[in-house]
This record gives sequence, structure tokens and C-alpha cells, in this order.
Amino acid sequence: GGVITLAILSTASVAFYGTEVGKISAANMAVQLEPLLGNAAHYFFAIGLFAAGLTSAITAPLAGAYAVCGMLGWSNDMNNSRFKLVAIVILVFGAAVA
Repeated sequence: GGVITLAILSTASVAFYGTEVGKISAANMAVQLEPLLGNAAHYFFAIGLFAAGLTSAITAPLAGAYAVCGMLGWSNDMNNSRFKLVAIVILVFGAAVA
């Protein structure tokens, strides 16, 4: 996740370096893709951001549950009730914060 975030930030910074864009936003980043994707650039960018968020919403609770269960000496089996409880607590907490 961190490597992907770094790739997005570095790509965006290169795309906007030296341009006269006043406010950097997702809409402005999508405009930078128009030479490659044409009028569909906004849709591709939106789908990519949605996919990134969805995969993070799935993997972050599982990674957190593995870490917590491993640290406490509990089973890392995904069918274990403690593992499921930790993953659900992380998912609910993240949704509440968002």
C-alpha cells in the first residue's frame, strides 16, 4: 500500500511540476491523463481511486488481524472467531473514522 501511495504521489508531482494549476485535486489529476485516455480520463481515474479504496478496505483489516493475533499468540486462522472479531473491529473503526 505504501509503495502504491508513493507511486501515485510521485507521479502526480511530476505531472504538475511547472504547470499553472492553482489547486491540486483529483479532477485536475484526471485532466493530466486526457492526452492518453481522451474524454474517458475522468472515468478511468475515478475507477482507479475506487478500486484502490476497495482493496485497502479489504486488506487493512486482515493485515491488522494477523498482526494483533500473532502478537497475542492467538491463531491466525481466518476461521478463528478471535481473528474475525479483530478484523471486524478494525473495519468498523476505520469506517467510523472515515
